[in-house]
Amino acid sequence: MKKPEPWNVSPEEPVFPARIFDLCRKHVTTDTGHQADYYFIRSADWVNALAITPNDEMVLIRQFRPIAGRYFLEIPGGLLEPGESPEFGALRELEEETGYRGETPTLLTKAKPNTALFTNTIHYYLVPNAVISVPPRREAGEDITVELVPVTSLPRLIQNGDLDHGVMLPAFLKLLLDRGILGPE
Repeated sequence: MKKPEPWNVSPEEPVFPARIFDLCRKHVTTDTGHQADYYFIRSADWVNALAITPNDEMVLIRQFRPIAGRYFLEIPGGLLEPGESPEFGALRELEEETGYRGETPTLLTKAKPNTALFTNTIHYYLVPNAVISVPPRREAGEDITVELVPVTSLPRLIQNGDLDHGVMLPAFLKLLLDRGILGPE
């Protein structure tokens, strides 16, 4: 089978700047000659901190997502600040949203949130031995509840749909694989 030719893609054009991302456009001519404009979101990289307490509980947050119209159980995280390392960003987001601190974070995995729409990467860090240390310093509009969830309940919560935030699932999957809970039989 013949390998398809790369598409002809124009340089990106900014369309609309927003507070946390920019909407951009590229004009594309496909390998079959079809022409179209593709719109996408240019965003800073994201970071999530999957913190585990000494009692083997995940430090998760529950917050309302207005676009979806409901609460989600999530891993603390957010946008990386300009010039900030993902490791530092993970610890910063964990502390700001939950008040927890832990030991040195290790990279669990990285993923692309949605290659059809976003340009960025999300970095997932494991933060061991997390304990409550300081009062949270949440941003305006962050109405967050901290929940400690046993790691052993993770497969059931995913299977039941209680953990259904698609951006969070790579971290949960990697944790389960690393612990041998999922994998080759």
